[in-house]
Amino acid sequence: MRLAWSQNFKQTIITIKRSFLPATLLAAALVLFFAQNPFEFDFSNILHYCFLAINLAGLLFLALTNQNKPFFSLGMGLICYLLLNWLKSKAGDNFITDSRFLWLCFLMPLNFGLFYFLPTGKLRTMQSVYILAAILVELAFIDRAGNLIAEFPYIEICWQSMPLWLALLWFIVLACQLLAVCFRATHLNLGLFYGYCSLFLGFIYADTPSGLSVFFLGFALILTTASLLDFHHRYYYDDLENVESYATFLAHCANRFAFKYSIGIFSIDNRDKWRAEIGAGKLQTLEQMIVQKIREFPEEYDVYRYNHEEYIIVFNNQNNKQARDNAENIRRTIAAAEFVFTSGKSIKITVSVAIAEKTRKYMEGAIVAERAHEGLQKSHKFNSNIVTIVPN
Repeated sequence: MRLAWSQNFKQTIITIKRSFLPATLLAAALVLFFAQNPFEFDFSNILHYCFLAINLAGLLFLALTNQNKPFFSLGMGLICYLLLNWLKSKAGDNFITDSRFLWLCFLMPLNFGLFYFLPTGKLRTMQSVYILAAILVELAFIDRAGNLIAEFPYIEICWQSMPLWLALLWFIVLACQLLAVCFRATHLNLGLFYGYCSLFLGFIYADTPSGLSVFFLGFALILTTASLLDFHHRYYYDDLENVESYATFLAHCANRFAFKYSIGIFSIDNRDKWRAEIGAGKLQTLEQMIVQKIREFPEEYDVYRYNHEEYIIVFNNQNNKQARDNAENIRRTIAAAEFVFTSGKSIKITVSVAIAEKTRKYMEGAIVAERAHEGLQKSHKFNSNIVTIVPN
C-alpha cells in the first residue's frame, strides 16, 4: 500500500511538472486577451504572422521526425484558422450564423478527440493518407452542407460566438481528454489537452477582433513546445516500456557507472512466436513486467532499452564471470516466474543473456554493448534460455 501511494504521489508530481509550461502558455494567452483586447492593428498582424510561423515550423518538425498525432492537430488548427479568418472577412459580423462556422464548431471537437486518442505512431503511413482523405471529405461536406445544421434545436442559444450545445460538446471531448491525462500524463498528451483548450477559447471568442489570433497562437505555441519536449524525452526515455533509452545509457557510461563494469544484453526467447500468440500490446506489457522483476533484485540493476527487441543490464564493479553468476540468477528467476496479465491470462517465458566486459581494449560503453549484442545474436542461432560470455 505504501509503495502504491508513493508511486501515485510521484506520478502526480511528474504530471504537475509537465503541466507547468503548457498551463503557463494558456494562462498567458488568457491574460493577454482580457488585458489588451482589442489590439492595435500592427500588433494583431504580429500575432497573426507569429501563429503562421510557429505552426508551419511545428508542422515541418513533426514531418521530419515522422510523428502523426501532433501533426494532424497542428494541421487542422491551421485549416480552422484560415477558414475562420476567411469567413470573418466574407460574412463580417454575421459569420457566427454561417453554416460553415457552425459545422466547424461541431466537427472540430470530434476531429481533435480522434487525434488525441489516435495511437502514437509514424506519420508516413497509409493510415495518414486515409486520415487526410477524411479531412478533405469533411471540408467538402462543410462547404456543401448548406444550412442543414441551422435546423438543429437550440441553435440560437449561444455562449459568446458559439451555440451552447456545441460548447457542451467541446466540454465533453475535453473532459474525456482530461480523464485520459490522469492515467497517462506525457508531454504530448498534456500539450494536446491544453492546446485544445486554447483552440476552444479561440472558437468561443472568434467574434472578437483578437480572439482568433491570441488563442490560436497559444495553441501553436503549446503544441509545438510539447512536441519538442516529448521528442527530447522519448530520446532519453521510453514511457511505453518504463525504461531509459540507449541514448541515456551512453550518457551514463561517461559519468554514472563505475570504472569497472560488465554489460549484459538480454531478450525474450522466441519473441516472434510470443508476439504472434499474445499480440504486440501484451508483449510490451510482458517486457515491462520482466524489467520490473529485474529491478526487484537487491543489487538494483540499471536497465536500458538497447533496440526494439533487446535490453541492457549493467553489472557495476563486476567482471564477466561475476556478472555471469548474477545473470544466471536473473535468468532462473524469470524462468521460474509466472507472468499474469490483467485479463487473467498467465504465461511462463525464458530469456537469454550475453555478457561482455569493459576492458582496456574495449573501453567505450557502446562498443561493449555491441559486443554483447553480437554474442546474443550468435547464441540465439543455436540455443535459448542460456547465459553466454563474450571472450575478452
